Order: sequence, then C-alpha cells, then structure tokens
Amino acid sequence: MKNLFLSAIILITSAVNAQMGIGIAVPHNSAQLDITSTSKGLLMPRMTLAQRDAIAGPAAGLLIFQTDVNAGFFYYNDGSWRKLDADIAGLGDIKYSYQAGNHDGWYLLTGQSKSTLPAGAQAVATALGIGTNLPDTRDMTVKHRAVTGEVAGSISGSNTVAIVQSNLPNVTLTTTSTGSHTHTYSDAYWSSENSGNSGKRGSGSPLQDTDNARVYTNQTTESAGAHTHTVALNGAVAQTLIDNRQAGFNVNMFIYLGN
Repeated sequence: MKNLFLSAIILITSAVNAQMGIGIAVPHNSAQLDITSTSKGLLMPRMTLAQRDAIAGPAAGLLIFQTDVNAGFFYYNDGSWRKLDADIAGLGDIKYSYQAGNHDGWYLLTGQSKSTLPAGAQAVATALGIGTNLPDTRDMTVKHRAVTGEVAGSISGSNTVAIVQSNLPNVTLTTTSTGSHTHTYSDAYWSSENSGNSGKRGSGSPLQDTDNARVYTNQTTESAGAHTHTVALNGAVAQTLIDNRQAGFNVNMFIYLGN
C-alpha cells in the first residue's frame, strides 16, 4: 500500500511539471504544450469587439479572434488591443494611402471628431495629446517639428505669402535734379497803329484812325528748371497673395490609433 501511494504521488508530480503533447508522444523540448496534426488546427476563443472590450484586466499577450469589426486575431499589450498583422503599426504612426476612409485602426486626418472613434482609439488619441478633433492635414505638407516652440500635431505656416517691403532687395534708383532746358512757344497779341486823320470832330480836333493787327511771335522760357519725379512702382493696385505650394502628388493621410 505504501509503495502504491508513493507511486501515485510521483505520477501526479510528474503530470503537473511535465510537458504536454497532443497528437504527439514526445513534445518538443522548447514547448510546454505541443499540438501536432496534419488535418486539424488550433481554434482560439472567438468573440465580438464588445465582448473583447468587456474582458476584465486582460493579461499582456492575451490572444483572441475578433469576429465582427475589423475581424482577425488581436492580442493585448501596453494597455490596448492590437491586431496581429504581418505589418504591425505602432500607435501614433502616420501613413499615406489611396484608401478613402478609416480602416484597420487607421483614421483619416481630416479633422474628424474624436468622439466618433471606437473607445480604444479615443483613449489612444487622448494619450497622444489629441484634443476634440483629429488634426486636419488636407492640402498641407508634413515636416519635422522644431525642438522647441512647436507641438506635435500643431499646424504652422501658410499656403500663401504676401511680399512686403522688407522682403525686397536693396535697390537704389537715382535721378538727378539737374535739368536745365528751355521751351519755345508761340504767343499772339494785338498791335494798334495810327493810320492817319480821317476828318475832324465838331470841336475842331482831327479824328485819328487806328489799325489793329494780330501779331505772332516766338518766345523762349528761362533755362533754369531743376525738378524731381515721383514714380509709383505697383501702380496703386490691390496686392494679390502668391500661392506658395509646390506641385504635389495627392493622397490621403492617416494616423494609427488601433481599435
């Protein structure tokens, strides 16, 4: 009886600590559980997005298969569920795509309201510092932010530029005030000449006839004529903004926030 009891303890201890093999007599040394089959697979727990999010305190590495929205394998890590894809994106990653709408945890940067996103994506967006709306990057280029003074996700610069006087190069335009010259013009006046006595008035004095003639003459002005000229370069027209954009290849921009 004593030997039987000891044998039972040894068997139980071995069962607790030993590797397990299903479909195989000797499990692989590196595996705690070794499942071997040439005709069947391993079926993971299947659930909806809502059921997945209802799991209390999921452990890091927990794996499930999601059956509805964005169906596929998801694992839990670093506080959020992530899809198990060949090309795994990091939270907050940015990409360009021909895609026209939100997909697989990627969300269009068109200023859409954060409240319209799934709960998990909202939490990630908040953790990244995104406010009420996702940034709107339409008709914009992307640049690395400055070390100081610029917040990630903020908008800077403008698509148009207005040139002001301080943008122009220093150019000296010189005229001279020396401009002595003359002008010749034609003038006319009436000339009156005595033509003789044509008779006598009652008092006995002779009457004097006058002959009025129009006389033309050329006159010359003084040569002194120093003067200046004022020129308006823009012709006093309304200023038009200059389009500052280069020719570009147009696609959509997305941020990865998960599901």
